[in-house]
Amino acid sequence: VLLALLGLLGLSSFLTMPRAEDPQVDFPYVTVAVSYPGTSPLDMETLVADPLEEAIKEVEDLEDLSSQISNGLVVQRVEFRYGSDPDDKYDEVVQAVASVRDDLPKDIGRLEIEKFSPSNVNIFQVALVSEDASYLQLERLAEDLEKRFDRVSGVKETKVWAVPEQQV
Repeated sequence: VLLALLGLLGLSSFLTMPRAEDPQVDFPYVTVAVSYPGTSPLDMETLVADPLEEAIKEVEDLEDLSSQISNGLVVQRVEFRYGSDPDDKYDEVVQAVASVRDDLPKDIGRLEIEKFSPSNVNIFQVALVSEDASYLQLERLAEDLEKRFDRVSGVKETKVWAVPEQQV
């Protein structure tokens, strides 16, 4: 009798359990991207990546911190233990970056901190690099590519970033 009751309870739970094709799951994962055009990877590491890493390592529940460094660009991926509140961890990373912002070079092109969202996953990234083209030409080409990608069915969002602001 007990076994039959457990079976009925299991069947009832299975039939009434809410389901979703794409359930909302919040991952405690943050990305920090810093653009500093014209800087070598070695300088990017010493001037930007190392100070940011030292500040972010102080945040609790840190699972993994990895940096990708290239000419003029640092992308750091910060992962926290699963179960941590993603909004709190995002705020803590923003505070950690703000605490070392004055130690970073003043003429950084762009510093972006983004919280990972499964509904906003980058599937395809394109980097435009040229020895001869100006930043303005590259920006115009990037905007043209953005318009073309927007027309492709199934593309949810396109974004152009790491373009330095124009100064006169």
